[in-house]
Amino acid sequence: MLQAPPIFEKKTTDFICIGSNGGKRRLDALLHLHYHVEIVCMLKGKTTAVTDSDEYTLNEGDIFVAFPNQVHSYISESDEDYYLFIVNPDIIPEVSFDGGFPKSSVLCGAMDKPEVAHLARALMELKNEDDRPMRDQLIKGYLLAFFGNILPLFDFL
Repeated sequence: MLQAPPIFEKKTTDFICIGSNGGKRRLDALLHLHYHVEIVCMLKGKTTAVTDSDEYTLNEGDIFVAFPNQVHSYISESDEDYYLFIVNPDIIPEVSFDGGFPKSSVLCGAMDKPEVAHLARALMELKNEDDRPMRDQLIKGYLLAFFGNILPLFDFL
């Protein structure tokens, strides 16, 4: 698949979460990269995700992770329902992303683990709660627990 050169995005926010709005927002995105970690939790539907030169089909229950400075893109194949998290790794210095890239950027069925699904939902619930006491600390705690559950599932190069 031939695509335009990747776009470098300079993110100014430490934590972004976007939902598909019940399947109304498509996941399509051209090749891009940024310093942040990008996570897609597929709830329903099917999407193609690309990292570097590898192409993956994301299905219901899969989690896709683009590590810092890893080129990635998405091509929607159908109506999909998903959570998208974009995280500045500096807000969770306890988690190291310096160990290289995984052999595969997809964890098939990872959202089927109750603890992973619970943490992803909890992060999404904080999306519109800017005035919640200790919100930033909750985000950090949920992110640490989330990555603590999914990073051991990757096989790194």
